[in-house]
Amino acid sequence: MAPVLSREFDMQIFNEEQLSHVTSSVVRFLLDPNGNAEGLLLGNGVRIQFSSHLSAEVLRAVRVGDRITVYGLLPMAAPLMAASVIESASGTRIVDDEPPIRRHRPSALAQTSC
Repeated sequence: MAPVLSREFDMQIFNEEQLSHVTSSVVRFLLDPNGNAEGLLLGNGVRIQFSSHLSAEVLRAVRVGDRITVYGLLPMAAPLMAASVIESASGTRIVDDEPPIRRHRPSALAQTSC
């Protein structure tokens, strides 16, 4: 299987064999307040979270009822997975290989009043 890459560091972060994976059917999509898909609920009760910038790609490749395999990180012992790779039954692979969007915080100088 292909490694998951980070463009920010231009290096391999995870090899899929190192990641947990789950295979199940899609019950429903989880949407953010703007209507973008940011997750999936699977038939086995596992909730899959992914970056909303993948919304259009996931919605093109995956339908409710499809059996998918997701590779990612399982934080603690909760039925929740942070997806790195989503693979549809047809073999379409969606890889989250972009660094997270950095939110700029105001500098300390901008926060002080004169």
